[in-house]
Amino acid sequence: MQPSDHNYRITSALEERQKEIAFLHDFEDLLHDQTLLKEDIFLIVIKRMQKAWQFPELCEVRLRYRDKTYETGGYLEDMPLLSVDLIAGEKIVGDIQVIYTATVTKGEVGPFLKQEKRLLETIAFRLGDFIFNHRLKKRLEKKKVEEAVKEKTEWRIVVDMIRKTDPALFMRLLRKMLHQLNWKGIQEAEVLLKEMSIDLKGDEERETEDENRPLQKGLFTTMTITSVRS
Repeated sequence: MQPSDHNYRITSALEERQKEIAFLHDFEDLLHDQTLLKEDIFLIVIKRMQKAWQFPELCEVRLRYRDKTYETGGYLEDMPLLSVDLIAGEKIVGDIQVIYTATVTKGEVGPFLKQEKRLLETIAFRLGDFIFNHRLKKRLEKKKVEEAVKEKTEWRIVVDMIRKTDPALFMRLLRKMLHQLNWKGIQEAEVLLKEMSIDLKGDEERETEDENRPLQKGLFTTMTITSVRS
């Protein structure tokens, strides 16, 4: 082997690794982009994958997820290919395939380099994780909504029952709640109180505030001494 051939191989190998590293960096950023839909991410990934392969002008990619297929423009059947399953939560949910549309120099894995096979396996593994985490997040969000609706419904049922069975108790609770909100600075509570012609400092509320207000230190000390002397 001539020195020039050896240098060419080293340079080519370094260029291929540089392409792979650049792709993986962008790939990770893409998977963490909360503004994109899962389907959009699939399409962007397969488009960017073409540039990461040795012959990008001949490279075509197909991603299949459940009953949907995402392809780059010129994917052909019956061509030598690299194929890896997409696994999410220990279940196969699809696959991702790479082909060349024309005959190229033979590599270690058919027309492909062994590094390209490892790259495809990495891509499939990360996409599988992404799909699983996306599904898990949706399930958790759905559960939170269901629990919030259930809690809100139960609360409304209790309040409505009090309103129907004991209107006087309902009004007392309503006044106390509005006074508490008004005391915390909620302006809407003050407006409601005024509209309902409720005295902001009614006797009942004054008593409640006195009960809830912490005892002063001097008063507490006096009471303690008196109790001891008794």
